[in-house]
Amino acid sequence: MNFYKRLRSDELRHEVGVRGRKQPEGATVEAMRVALLELLAEEADGVEHQDALLPIDEEEELTILEAKVAEVGNSVSLLAEEANESDAARARALLSHCNRRLSRLLSHVGQGRRVRVKELLILLKGSVGDFRNIGDLAVYQASSVPSVSSFPSQKSKSSKSTHESEPPPPEKPKRGVRVKDIDFQKWGVTYSGSEGVSVLSFIMDVEEKADSCGLPHRELLRGAPEFFQGRAKTWYRSVKSEISSWEEMKNYLRAEYLPVGYVDNLWEEIRARLQGEAEPIGQYIANMLSLFSRLELMGTIEEEMKLGIIEKNLAPFYVKQLVNTKVMSIPHLKKLGRMIEEAKFRVERYDRTKKTPLMEPEFAYKGRGEEDPARRGRRR
Repeated sequence: MNFYKRLRSDELRHEVGVRGRKQPEGATVEAMRVALLELLAEEADGVEHQDALLPIDEEEELTILEAKVAEVGNSVSLLAEEANESDAARARALLSHCNRRLSRLLSHVGQGRRVRVKELLILLKGSVGDFRNIGDLAVYQASSVPSVSSFPSQKSKSSKSTHESEPPPPEKPKRGVRVKDIDFQKWGVTYSGSEGVSVLSFIMDVEEKADSCGLPHRELLRGAPEFFQGRAKTWYRSVKSEISSWEEMKNYLRAEYLPVGYVDNLWEEIRARLQGEAEPIGQYIANMLSLFSRLELMGTIEEEMKLGIIEKNLAPFYVKQLVNTKVMSIPHLKKLGRMIEEAKFRVERYDRTKKTPLMEPEFAYKGRGEEDPARRGRRR
C-alpha cells in the first residue's frame, strides 16, 4: 500500500518540502502526490535526498504533531475493535509521517522542547506496537519508531562519543511488482458502461486491486484492454490513442459515463443524508465516507468538512449526548458514538425488579417502602 496516497494536503507539502522540492502556494493535492511519488521512486533507485530545513515555528510544529499523534492513537484503538483495510492504510500513512516528522524535529528543536518531542515519540512507539498487533496483513507492518535514546542531545552534537548513534535514515520504499508479472484479466474487474454499475466504483475497484499487489497507478493504463467489455470496449478503442496516462483515462471515463450534474447532485445527496433513527453510528459514518470517497476521485475533501457535515446530520439522540463534547476527528466521533450506544444498551437492560438470590443480604440496596433484606433473611 503506497503511503503517500493517504496523506493529507499539509502532510504532503511537508514530505515534499523536506526532500528539497518546493511547491507553489496553490499546488493541488494531486500535484503534490505526483511530486512525492517521483521523489520516492528516485529514493527507491538509490537517490538520496538531503533533508531540507523547513522554516518552521517550533511551538506550532509541536502543536500540529501533538494533534496528529493523538489522532493516530485514536485510529489505532478503533482499528483494534473493528479492523478494515482502508482505515488501516490511513493509520499506517500517518504513523510513518509522524515518525519521520518527529525524528527530524528532534534533530533540530531547541533544548527546552526536546522533552515534549521525546514524549510524543514514546506515545507513537506505543501506537506502532498496537497497530502491528492488529493483524498479519502487510498493511499492519508499520515502520518501527527509533528509541529516543538513539538521538544525541543538543549539548553532545559537537562532541559525539562512539557510544552515541545517529537517527536511522528513513526506510526506502520497497519496489512494486513488475507490470509484466501482472495478469490483469485475473483481477476480475471489468466495466461495460451499462446502467446500474457506477464508473466511480469501477475506478476504485481497479485502484484497490493495484494497491493490494503493490502496482503503481501509473502502470494501470497497460491493463485497460482487459478492463472493458461491451460498449465500453468500443468507446475505449475510439479514444485510446488520445490517452497517455491512467489519470487521463479516469478523466475520460468520468466525462463519458458520469450523469450530467453528478457532482452537484451528489453533494446535495450528502448534505441531505441524515442518520437513520435506528442506524448505528459506525454504519452511518461508513456510508457517509463511502459517499465522500466518490467525490474524492475528482479531488480531495478536507477531513474538517467531512466531520462538519457528518456531525450536523447526526440523529437527535447523538446530538444531545455530544452537546458538550469537542469532537476532534471522524475516528474520535465513531469512538464516542459507540460509547453512547453501549451506555444506551446498558440503560435499556437495567431492571430493578429482577430478583436474584442474596448471599450477603446486609449489603443489598433497600429502597423506600422495602423491607430490609437482612431482616428478611434472619426471619427465614
